[in-house]
Amino acid sequence: MLVLLNNFRIRFYDAAKPEQVPARYTVGPDQQLAHLIDGTAALVDLFVLGPNGFHRRLTGRSDLFSVSVEVGAAGASFLRFENLGDGAQVIAMTDRAYGAAPATVTLGGREVRSVRLDLSGSHGWYDRQFASGGQTWRIAGHVEDGKGSYSDPAAGGAGPLVVA
Repeated sequence: MLVLLNNFRIRFYDAAKPEQVPARYTVGPDQQLAHLIDGTAALVDLFVLGPNGFHRRLTGRSDLFSVSVEVGAAGASFLRFENLGDGAQVIAMTDRAYGAAPATVTLGGREVRSVRLDLSGSHGWYDRQFASGGQTWRIAGHVEDGKGSYSDPAAGGAGPLVVA
């Protein structure tokens, strides 16, 4: 299941089934959306697009870990990781556009952890890839804080979002 929390319109594509029309949703303020995915598929290629560069792509396995961006009460941004299995997961994290150093996050079985996400050098924009055990998440977008902002500094740069 893919769960989205926000206030915008999204399009959900199953890139493994290009003949299917994309699902379209509007997620209202303080609401969440759950889109069921085929739990019998060994490998997936799911692609979600929304406004402000919002992009989520899950490829390979879908049963190992989840990752999301959360904003704390003081406006700080965090990556929330959840290990979906009983064994440890070592997740490799790569910045695809803004120059953050590669890192790893090790989670114990069923562990949930939040890690601070410093977006000060990218004006609130992010484009990160996370991989472990044949599962890859790519998440990109902009964290809104109600203040004036900048256009994506990497638009058309090193991290273009392209469906292969």
